[in-house]
Amino acid sequence: MVVTMAFEINLLLFNFILPLLVATISLAGVNLLCGVRKGIWIPIASILFLASLVSAIGVSNSGRNFLELSSEDPWRRLPWLVLLVGASDLLLQGMISLGNARQARVNSERNDSGDGALIWLLRNSLLLGLGWWLVPRGEAWKDTAAMQSIWILLFAQGALWAWWGVSSIRRYSQESGGAVDLRSGNRTLWRLWIVIGPLFVMVALAGQSFASLAESLLTLSAIGLGMVFASWQSKNPLVSIWSESVLSAALAGGTVMAMTYSSSSVPAWSYWVVLLVPVVVTAMDALWRLLHLKMIYRLLLAATVTASVLAFIVVQVIMNQPAENW
Repeated sequence: MVVTMAFEINLLLFNFILPLLVATISLAGVNLLCGVRKGIWIPIASILFLASLVSAIGVSNSGRNFLELSSEDPWRRLPWLVLLVGASDLLLQGMISLGNARQARVNSERNDSGDGALIWLLRNSLLLGLGWWLVPRGEAWKDTAAMQSIWILLFAQGALWAWWGVSSIRRYSQESGGAVDLRSGNRTLWRLWIVIGPLFVMVALAGQSFASLAESLLTLSAIGLGMVFASWQSKNPLVSIWSESVLSAALAGGTVMAMTYSSSSVPAWSYWVVLLVPVVVTAMDALWRLLHLKMIYRLLLAATVTASVLAFIVVQVIMNQPAENW
C-alpha cells in the first residue's frame, strides 16, 4: 500500500503538478511579453512559447523519455512531435505574415489567425509528413503493416480536424455570428477544453495497456491546462491561438500511439470517437451560431456534449474490463 501510494504521489507530482506550474508561469510571462503584437516581440515570444513547453516537459518524469529518443520505442517521439508541429506552424505563419507585410492590416490579421485555404493545405502536408515519422514501422512492427497507412492518415486528419475546429470557434465567436474577431482568442478560451477533455480520456485509455505512454499524455494534458490558466484574464490571445496546434497534435498523436499499444479491454471504436469529439462539438457549435445563441449557451452546450460523449466512453471501457477470478 505504501509503495502504491508513493508511486501515485510521484506520478501526480512529477507528471502533472510540476509541468502544470511550469507551463502556467512561463506561458503567463510569454503573454505579458507579447502584449503588443508588433515588431520583434512576436518572434521572440514564439521562441519563448516553445521553450516553455520544453521546460514543462523537462521537469516531468517524461523528460527522461523525451531526451532518450529511440526508434525502437516510437511512443518517445510524441513530445517531439508536439513541439515540431508547434514550431513548424509558428514558422509557417511567420513566413506568410512577412509575405503579406505590405497588405492592409485586416488582411494581415486574418492571416495571423490561420484563415485561408493555403495555410490549411500546408498544415495538412506537414501533419502527413510527421505522421509518417510517428507511426512505427520495421521488422518489429510487421504484424501491423496493414494498419500503418491508416494510422498515418488518422493522425494527420484527426489533428487537422481538431485544429480547424478550435480555430473556427475562435474566428467566428461573435454572438451575432459570422464575423471574424481576432481579439476573441481568450473570450472563447473554453474551446481548448474540447481538446483537453478528450486528451485526459486518452490518458485513461492508454493506461489500460502502456503506463509510460499514459504518463507522457498526462504531462501533455497538464501543459494544456497550463495554457488555459496562463491565458485566463489575459488581454492577448497569442498563447491560446498558438496552443491550438500543440493540443490538436497531442490528441491525434496520443490516439495513434494508444491504438498502436492497444488493450483488449478498450473497444477499438472508442479511440475514433474520442478523436472526433472536437469535430462533433465544432459542427454543433456552428449550428448554434446560426441560431444566434449567446456565448454562454454555446459554452454550456459544448461542455454538455463533450462531457456526455467522454463519460460514455469511460463507462464502456469500465464495463469491458475482464472479470477477476478469485
